[in-house]
Amino acid sequence: MDPITQQTVIAAAGAGGGDPVYVDDVFSTYLYNGTGSNGLVINNGIDLAGEGGLVWIKSRPHGLNHSLHDTERGVNRKLVTHSTAGQTAYQANAGVNSFNSNGFTLGATSSGENAGLDGYASWTFRKAPGFFDVVTYSGDGTVRQIPHNLGSTPAVIIVKCTSHVNNWYVYTASTGATKSLFLDSTSAATTRPDWGNTAPTDSVFTVDGTTVTATNYIGRTYVAYLFAHDDASFGTDGDESIIKCGIYTGNGSATGPVINLGFEPQWIMAKSASGSGPWIIQDMMRSGDQNSSVDNSLNANTDGAESGFDPNLGVTATGFQPRSTSSYINTNGTTYIYMAIRRPHKPPEVATEVYQASAASSYAGTDDIPCNFAPDFFIATSRTLGGGFFTESRLTDKWLMTNATNAESSSNYYDWDGPGGVISLTGTAFSGDPIFWQFKRAPGFFDVVAYSGMNVPATSISHNLGVKPELVIFKKRDVASAWAVKYQGRDGLLGFTNGAANTSANYFDAEDTATVFYGRNGDNDTTYGPTNTFIAYLFATLPGISKVGSYSGSSSAVNVDCGFTNGARFVLIKRTNSSGGEWHLWDTTRGITNGNDPFLRLNTTGAQNTATDYIDPHPNLSGFSIPGSGTNDGSINAVGGTYIFLAIA
Repeated sequence: MDPITQQTVIAAAGAGGGDPVYVDDVFSTYLYNGTGSNGLVINNGIDLAGEGGLVWIKSRPHGLNHSLHDTERGVNRKLVTHSTAGQTAYQANAGVNSFNSNGFTLGATSSGENAGLDGYASWTFRKAPGFFDVVTYSGDGTVRQIPHNLGSTPAVIIVKCTSHVNNWYVYTASTGATKSLFLDSTSAATTRPDWGNTAPTDSVFTVDGTTVTATNYIGRTYVAYLFAHDDASFGTDGDESIIKCGIYTGNGSATGPVINLGFEPQWIMAKSASGSGPWIIQDMMRSGDQNSSVDNSLNANTDGAESGFDPNLGVTATGFQPRSTSSYINTNGTTYIYMAIRRPHKPPEVATEVYQASAASSYAGTDDIPCNFAPDFFIATSRTLGGGFFTESRLTDKWLMTNATNAESSSNYYDWDGPGGVISLTGTAFSGDPIFWQFKRAPGFFDVVAYSGMNVPATSISHNLGVKPELVIFKKRDVASAWAVKYQGRDGLLGFTNGAANTSANYFDAEDTATVFYGRNGDNDTTYGPTNTFIAYLFATLPGISKVGSYSGSSSAVNVDCGFTNGARFVLIKRTNSSGGEWHLWDTTRGITNGNDPFLRLNTTGAQNTATDYIDPHPNLSGFSIPGSGTNDGSINAVGGTYIFLAIA
């Protein structure tokens, strides 16, 4: 368990029995565009109707209020984090109109939540033991204990008087029960009696009502938001933490202190505790380049628009690291408090939750690319015009081309902030029958890692795949360099070319594991570089969802059993033992049938080939089939040929 102070460790308490609870079930970062019309439904998958919770909304491009709505106070009631005012009671059909079983519904008459053509970020916190709770109470002017249902000792408590003007009081275990921070202020932690000088427990927290500006003054009403720390009772085996609250000391360097959470965060709020500074909020949906010193931030203490500026809390696979000398996050000797929530980590039940191909005759420069989930990675190309394949990750927000060695492009053709977090085109139309293959990071299936400066042999790189990767694709980002593809442990190396594999023994530093992977031994080009930045895409076999495997060529048909129930929707094949083997790509959006099927080659600029029958559905729909005739060019099914593949159901 990570300490949240140097003296105190908060004990974890279980979240209860029953079905596994994942961070995906209790927290959501969801982007949407306002319509200005009543009845805008936000489906983020969070059960607010049955479980209760908090919705926090902020306009991104404009100086509009932070808007907080919770199920304890009810619909049409709003609090503003940068204001000391009490709650606003809206008329009907304004603010949050309803809390739903999979999100919430917005009304039409408030610009803070649903102005036409405005873009918003919403953060939804569901009540759950070990994560979050909401409590309302009436002040009685005493020092008293307030019961809660967090099920563990709160690490952060935020209290606001809803009936009168008053500050937002913030308790953190890191600053202690004798001090308060103010969510509506940039001031440092101040010695105050707001918490009765008494630390909370796993069942109560203490409030003080002896002064009019305190947390329990007589005749006033209050709401409290309680956040847990390091309650390892989530995930498939009930042993994962999804929220951690802590403290770090700045070092004044562009490479700040490393904060090891034990997970990759999707949402971070941080504040200087010993000095003045804003409440910075970053999340994975609005983030920019993971290896940059610039990111998109919103500040809880102001109504200012989102800005992509220094400071930046650079996210890693195991936590975060300030990448700035800004006083907001990393002044030497200054202490900072933080709250971090784990990125989505729920294993998929069906492949449609993590892979989708979207195709059209063209996309306008303002179009959002359709997807049933928020993707983390895509490959895109023109089916009929050719020209190459674009790839881009949410972690980097810059594109690379699989058919070239070029460094990543600074041109911004794509954004990741469409409704729900889908891909948006940024003013440049995409013609020539474009197709997007979109992937979501998920345990056992796929992960993306952005890393830098790995020039020491045997240095491991953390990942969140949760299993040993079976296919790892590397690319240096900042300068031109070849792609590198690891496909059989330490001994197989390919490029995005038509060449054969290099199978030198122990080509990589060590065997990958369920938590780390390794770059190429002694390689200062494709996987290492002391001052360079890299991206790695990791795939594995997840039963019923994906299959990474191999087969041998034959003079007759080869039926490749992937363990699927309804066939393969995506198939990528590469010959490894001879030159001339292109990276062939098929999908059911364009057609995998018993006749001719269009295919593209990831390593070329050519348009799709529609005149061959290289692949068929598997007879039992458990994978795919390679016909024994019509494939005599050796690229798919040559006698003596060896082939690797990635298939997705």
